[in-house]
Amino acid sequence: SRYYQYANRLAHLYLLRVLNDLPAYLITLYFLNDEEVGGPSKISDWKCAIADERRELGIPSSNRLDRYIIPVFIDVRDIPVK
Repeated sequence: SRYYQYANRLAHLYLLRVLNDLPAYLITLYFLNDEEVGGPSKISDWKCAIADERRELGIPSSNRLDRYIIPVFIDVRDIPVK
């Protein structure tokens, strides 16, 4: 699948959190308005892409790891450029 990296990160979260009872979290960074890569400009666009990713991987809409996955949306226009 083209989502192997995300699947790998979920597997590691499962390994740490569920199998080893460690307080692990997965923080995912999503960049808005990145014109160099033509990325989404709205959070809602990212959320649709995330839903597609989860659907393709067969991840249920609600599961035991959801509360340990923290999405962070960053608008690249808010990053100061030197």
